[in-house]
Amino acid sequence: MVAWCVIDFEKRANSELGGLDGLGVLANLLLLVICGSSALLRRVNFLTMILIYSVPIQLHAANYSKDNGWPLPEKRVILDLTGDPAYPVKLKVGLVLPPGPGPFPLVIWNHGSNGRKGTIDEKFVVEEANAHLNMGVYYFLSRGYAVALPLLRGFGHSGGSIDRTRCRPDDLGLHAAADIEAVLDQLGKRPEIDARRVVVAGVSMGGWNSLAVGTLQDARVAGIISFFGGVRSSPCSDDGALLVQSTRRFGSASRVPSLWLYGENDSFFPMPLWQAMHRAYVEQGGKAEVLNFGPYKSDSHRLLSDGSSVYIFGPSVDKFLNKLGLPSQKLFSDYVPGPPLPSTHYSALDDIEAVPFLSNENREDYRRFLKSPSPRVFLIAPNKAVSWYSEGFDPLARGLATCEALGIECWPYAYNNDVVWAHSTPAPPPTQFAKIEDAAALPYVNDAGRNAYKQFLTLSRPRAFVIAPDGRWAWSASTPDPVAAALALCGKRGPPDCHAYAVDGAVVWPESAAITH
Repeated sequence: MVAWCVIDFEKRANSELGGLDGLGVLANLLLLVICGSSALLRRVNFLTMILIYSVPIQLHAANYSKDNGWPLPEKRVILDLTGDPAYPVKLKVGLVLPPGPGPFPLVIWNHGSNGRKGTIDEKFVVEEANAHLNMGVYYFLSRGYAVALPLLRGFGHSGGSIDRTRCRPDDLGLHAAADIEAVLDQLGKRPEIDARRVVVAGVSMGGWNSLAVGTLQDARVAGIISFFGGVRSSPCSDDGALLVQSTRRFGSASRVPSLWLYGENDSFFPMPLWQAMHRAYVEQGGKAEVLNFGPYKSDSHRLLSDGSSVYIFGPSVDKFLNKLGLPSQKLFSDYVPGPPLPSTHYSALDDIEAVPFLSNENREDYRRFLKSPSPRVFLIAPNKAVSWYSEGFDPLARGLATCEALGIECWPYAYNNDVVWAHSTPAPPPTQFAKIEDAAALPYVNDAGRNAYKQFLTLSRPRAFVIAPDGRWAWSASTPDPVAAALALCGKRGPPDCHAYAVDGAVVWPESAAITH
């Protein structure tokens, strides 16, 4: 509970000033708020005091991973198209479009497989309504591409069954490529599609199928982008070696420029395997750049489920598209999250006591935040609320939008694994002048000032205590800018020669006992 004290009907929140005895103290008190100093309050008990209590309001403290906040495409339709005419089958094809009339360059985005166990004729589950919910698709929407999402035979509500050539990954990919090319033939007739500018891309098995399209030498396909592409089949002995052999066959038949993206902790395709695949491909004449984006969380195979991953792969994909003469500039910012916030090094991430404005209940919220998966953000507001969001498209934007809707000004304190909050007015660096709890070490001030300092040490952060050579002192706490507020209070009744002594949990007073004026 934070108290506001009003004296002579002039309010100042969460702050205190002092420093002169007798009439000097009284003059200051008639102009300024004094909060919480029992000794000083007893000296002015003849004044009327109005106590107003600011009750913390709980805004949000939950994991919002289920409501992940992905934006809606400008337009989305489900089409019934025909697969490979040599083996006719109906395919469900999603089509998502950015704003505008088009015609748009086209990306055919190929899905992966969930690896469902069962007979080969069982349908593999693909959520058709959510097939576009990955950052690869949204990246291309943000660059002004239409994105087609064909569900291949044997998946979702498409007809047919998955190909039976389990131990020939190249044949599996080539059969899928025939369906993908048939989809391109039909989409190219639509007025909103520019079939002269086509990229084939995909994730996991979809990345593998995209590489297979390159072997068809279709002049409409300008480039291929494979996000951790490949297929694994447990019934096949040494399926990794089979995959390398099949990649070699693809490389010998394809001359379409390609970009491969892999991480170092992929649960399906470990680094030595995808490096061997890349070598085999280029040794046979295939054109392939590779981006090693390093380890990612517990499994780099899940990169695209994170909206902020666009800042990992986006620059390389931009560069690749630009080399092909294709659009690479961000046109629609709603389809990408804001960039990650830089660290301020205000405190260690796990220093719960350093987090400003927290009640005991809010500290439990912060502990839960520390255990939540990223992307994640923890928001703070003075004496009002905390809010934390985890996973999804853009947790920072969702959190700030909630604050705005409720009329609360919030600030990000922690983003992913970094503390990103700092005082509006920079605090001096910590010094070794004295231990923060040593009130006797304060220069200039009298006993009243030292008692006030002891009270200051009990207050929640953010907080600042300032002193002046003539004995004035002031503090401010639980305000957005306590350093500036305390300096302003101290300067009210004297020259502007006040300096910060302690800020938050550290003494910042210079090593010498006084400042030269």
